[in-house]
Amino acid sequence: MSDIEKYINNLVSKFKRLTFEEVGICSDTEKLLYLYAYYNYFNADSSKISDIIQGNIYYQNASD
Repeated sequence: MSDIEKYINNLVSKFKRLTFEEVGICSDTEKLLYLYAYYNYFNADSSKISDIIQGNIYYQNASD
């Protein structure tokens, strides 16, 4: 398992602990974007996980 997979799995576990179970079925691309947002925009603050979910930054059909 690569380091990035460990970070993603750790983040998914945090999401699930906070009752955001749907993250477990997200695509790998979406999980990677959540990871990026978690560390770069929210400074790895677990209390901000609901903000990441509510401000969903990934739209599969988006043109940009």
